[in-house]
Amino acid sequence: MDVVPGVDRLRPEHGPIFAVIGVFDGLHQGHIYLPEAVRDLGQREGFDLVVVDPLEIDGAAVRSSDIRRAIGSGDLSGAERLLGRPVTLQGQSHEGHLSFDWPMAMPPSGLYTVRVDGRPAIATIEDGDITLAEGAPDGVVRLEFLS
Repeated sequence: MDVVPGVDRLRPEHGPIFAVIGVFDGLHQGHIYLPEAVRDLGQREGFDLVVVDPLEIDGAAVRSSDIRRAIGSGDLSGAERLLGRPVTLQGQSHEGHLSFDWPMAMPPSGLYTVRVDGRPAIATIEDGDITLAEGAPDGVVRLEFLS
């Protein structure tokens, strides 16, 4: 079987020991990763493949798109239920403003009760920008939304 375009991106410089993909990882950023193609690549490159069955809640598979949709619509309780934990972001804080190295699913603009590194706080989200009412220490912080 030919390796599907894009699967070759899974070849890191030093080679993986194994790869883990979910059954719904078949389409990612416009590339198709069929388990058989990844398994074939692994046999050629010397790593094993583990395919993980989907997590199901109430008989429905949990998908990352469902989680992002819940967060984006402000349904943080629903997102927490799908994640099995509170919605949490880790970012860089500078003078109370948080930034991230990559795009994040963000709740709608508004005020949110959060914990910053375990301490209660209020976060303001406006057009995807997060500001903490009482600031936060500069550096990497963990922001946990309380639903």
